[in-house]
Amino acid sequence: MRASGVRSRPAFPALLLLLLLLLGTAESVRRARPPRRYTPDWTSLDSRPLPAWFDEAKFGVFVHWGVFSVPAWGSEWFWWNWRGEGRPEYQRFMRDNYPPGFSYADFGPQFTARFFHPEEWADLFQAAGANRAAQLPVVSTTPGPACDLLRLQE
Repeated sequence: MRASGVRSRPAFPALLLLLLLLLGTAESVRRARPPRRYTPDWTSLDSRPLPAWFDEAKFGVFVHWGVFSVPAWGSEWFWWNWRGEGRPEYQRFMRDNYPPGFSYADFGPQFTARFFHPEEWADLFQAAGANRAAQLPVVSTTPGPACDLLRLQE
């Protein structure tokens, strides 16, 4: 029993929408092809289409910047390669470029934000096609492994 003054909606539009959805599904099933079989050779494998997720994959840049950037040689494992493992090429680099007795801690005061230009970096990353960028967080206001780059920039 309906309350007076309340009009019911005609069922025709809902039925039409349902019919269109069913026809669309039936057409998709009709067009579906059986999975293609590939053979174990490069020609066959290279003929497969790239999936959409691969073409639409995200590309990002992760910036790992710290005291090891002062000598700007080797990698972020500079101290370990130099002092931890004592690799000859790192020993030679230090001997050729720094005075005797120079320690890893001596790099600390040289780690400044002189070349920290985030706007330029963002432009560079975007030009490279990156749509994500991240940098290790820095929270300390003193020189060292967690120095505040924004404060150094002042």
